Amino acid sequence: MAEPVVMPASAVAVATAGAGGLFLGMPVEAVVLGAISSAAVLMHDGKKSIALVMSHTIIGGLLGGALAPVLAEFFIHQFSKQYDFFTHTEVSLLHVTLPVLVGLCWQFLVSVIHSLYPSIEKRFDDVIDFFFSFFTRGKK
Repeated sequence: MAEPVVMPASAVAVATAGAGGLFLGMPVEAVVLGAISSAAVLMHDGKKSIALVMSHTIIGGLLGGALAPVLAEFFIHQFSKQYDFFTHTEVSLLHVTLPVLVGLCWQFLVSVIHSLYPSIEKRFDDVIDFFFSFFTRGKK
């Protein structure tokens, strides 16, 4: 994001993600935090196109708004019963950190899946062949 035109584009993308999240009923602060952290990942690499920056920022924001509340409630229900120190401060910390983590990590997970796709496809074909041969073995 070294180009000067891309910085306003990422601001527009954060605003677009926030408006879309508001329209979809997501928590706006989670959407905006996910979008900002997703844009921060894009600053690390070299030059990017404006369309790629906007799309990745909007996707990161919407993923942060969609996944972070679900993950936060899961962690709250799992750990509040076991630990007495799980107070309102830690709950607020979860609601802030989880959208940031989702916005930061989704691009990394996509790149890992993209690099592992040939072996996943090969194994998937083997599993499908096994199921077809298992189910059609007894039938003639």
